[in-house]
Amino acid sequence: MKEKKDSTHAWLSIILLLFFWIPLLNIILFLPASIHFAIKSIRKCKQHPESFKGHKLAIFSLITSIIFFIGANMIMLFVKTANFPFRIGWAVISLIILIVVFILTK
Repeated sequence: MKEKKDSTHAWLSIILLLFFWIPLLNIILFLPASIHFAIKSIRKCKQHPESFKGHKLAIFSLITSIIFFIGANMIMLFVKTANFPFRIGWAVISLIILIVVFILTK
């Protein structure tokens, strides 16, 4: 009997990516989580290709999540609705969030 391959992390990454349109929560929660699960899925697919699938889906999700993360931060940084210290503080916080995601993914 053929063993079923697991693609849970890749699909979870795509589902979290779909929440990119929610303001502020997308940068704090959904996009970093999507990046985390995409990286985790890519690593599992490379280490155990016989047990895991969804490699292309995870790569698509990772690239799209990073583009949306950078885009949302650029909007927050360059839109003139907030004062300058808030925008710089937001950029620093989002950078810290991204670093923590990459550290947790290892």
